[in-house]
Amino acid sequence: MLPMELNEIIGNAKRIVICGLGNEKYGDEAFGVIVAKLLKPLILNPDVTVIECHEIPEKHAGPIIRFKPDLLLLISPINYGGKAGKLVVADPWEALEDLPETLQPQLRVTLNHLRELLPDTRFMLLGCQIKDKRTFRRLSPEVKDSAKALVLSLKKELEKIQTS
Repeated sequence: MLPMELNEIIGNAKRIVICGLGNEKYGDEAFGVIVAKLLKPLILNPDVTVIECHEIPEKHAGPIIRFKPDLLLLISPINYGGKAGKLVVADPWEALEDLPETLQPQLRVTLNHLRELLPDTRFMLLGCQIKDKRTFRRLSPEVKDSAKALVLSLKKELEKIQTS
């Protein structure tokens, strides 16, 4: 599924924030938000927080900083020219140019702010190659399948984390 396994992404992180990024008005660009919506009710560990950031990640910087995560995992639609529905792991700063334009400026500022205030936090981006970004469309079947599979995989991996 991924070039890097989820257990490698999570590593030894004990406190994790998962941010679902995207815009539900633009088809596959809703990917990160949909993953967060589906995942949130499945996570019972108080050391894992799932946030639906939509296209305004800066609104959630305060809660992220107060949570003091070991890992900040951004779930986002991405357009790098790959096969629709393919999941990729990337450094968020390196992948910014491939994210939807509505996310780029705010996310860059927010990430820089968070990195400054959370120097010990690891930042990872898990992106899904979009297929359809037309207004008021549903997720394409490829992206929908990837979202569902990712939710199940994340749930399974996050259940392994011991609560403090």
